[in-house]
Order: sequence, then structure tokens, then C-alpha cells
Amino acid sequence: MDKNREYFIIENHSIIKKVRIIKFIGGLYTINIEGTSKYLRVHPSRIYSTYTDASGDAGSGKNKYGTERMKNGQLL
Repeated sequence: MDKNREYFIIENHSIIKKVRIIKFIGGLYTINIEGTSKYLRVHPSRIYSTYTDASGDAGSGKNKYGTERMKNGQLL
């Protein structure tokens, strides 16, 4: 993945945020959430190249255990 290019991540299973990659160290990307001074270290599988890719996974509503989740993150 390239630095200084727009990417997207999903926060709280439903909120899509625009991010920029700062660096890659130890198998994790350091990213900056656009419009804030917040920096995160995330696994490459959490980064999406387009908004439509991210919105497809955000809208699924299922976690890896097969249980449904509500928008606020509480289990049904």
C-alpha cells in the first residue's frame, strides 16, 4: 500500500473513516484518521482501498462467530 493515498477503515462495525498511511513496521500499519490528530496501528486486513469495499463489509452485520450485531455493537 502506498503512503499519502486515501484508504478507509471500519470503526465500531459500522462507521467508515478516511485514513492515510504513515508507515509500516512489524506487520502493522500506522495510520492517521483524516480530520483528527488520532493515530492508530492496524492490521492490513482492516484497511480498504475504496469506500465501496469498506461499505460492503460494514453493512454485513455479522462477526466471525456468526452472531448478528446491532448498529451500536451490542449482541442481539
